[in-house]
Amino acid sequence: PGIVDEGGERHAVSEGNRGKIKVGIVSAYFCSHPVGRISLPVIASLPRDKFRVTVFSLPTKVDSWAQAIAWSADNYEANELKSEYGGRKFFSNENIYLVLTSVPPAIGAGEDEVMRRIVETDSNALVVLVPDKAETSLWNSPTSEVAYRLGPRLWCSRLLERIKEGAKEEDRDRILLLKPMSVEEKTGLIKISSAVLDFGGSITAVEALALRVPVICEEKGEVGGIGCGVNRRLGGVVEESCVGRGGEEGGEGMAEKAVRLGVDGKLRAEVVNAIDDAIVKGELGDVM
Repeated sequence: PGIVDEGGERHAVSEGNRGKIKVGIVSAYFCSHPVGRISLPVIASLPRDKFRVTVFSLPTKVDSWAQAIAWSADNYEANELKSEYGGRKFFSNENIYLVLTSVPPAIGAGEDEVMRRIVETDSNALVVLVPDKAETSLWNSPTSEVAYRLGPRLWCSRLLERIKEGAKEEDRDRILLLKPMSVEEKTGLIKISSAVLDFGGSITAVEALALRVPVICEEKGEVGGIGCGVNRRLGGVVEESCVGRGGEEGGEGMAEKAVRLGVDGKLRAEVVNAIDDAIVKGELGDVM
């Protein structure tokens, strides 16, 4: 008796769970929302001699209804809501790799591959592209059909389609394009990101590093933008962890650096501490 896993190893099943039907219920509205109010009596009334109920919650808020649902389930798994930016909710289990780009951005085939490799390698990855608000005055108010064709909204949409084209179908929804943001929103999004991908935008690197967020850059010989320049000057764990080989021939290196920071909390903490030390000592201002 028991369950055999993919490797052929048998695991015992406790007598209390033997023969029970396992039910999983997922929602972002397990709270005072109508979905939560309807779900609570259903979850509570399922006979536990026949069912084992697991609730997976993506909470928009935590209130007395959310707590009651958690108490009524046999297992309760919740992803904490980090914040909401650009109309998109971000949760604690998501590793955000942020691309802050001008329009038109300096993103080519090599950079496309970096982003695809990140979502392919890290199952919790979100690659988030945010156009520079200062350069998107036509985003919401095209003055003519020609302006609309050439405008940032359509241009960025086509960029997103191109990036997703080579990605696996199951990974495409984790490459996102958000609308231009205010400075306050953009700052908040940078703060909750695992890393910022710098494809040559100097302002991106300065903003992220000033907020103690690692910047992953692509180095091509001695060239690589201010992000690579700062990372190389800081040296040590920052240079080792954040300088990859981007572009068509070396995209995998940059993606690997980003994912390692995203999934390895200890390594990311070391990098953040090194950046913080440089800021405290005034070294970051010197290299910028």
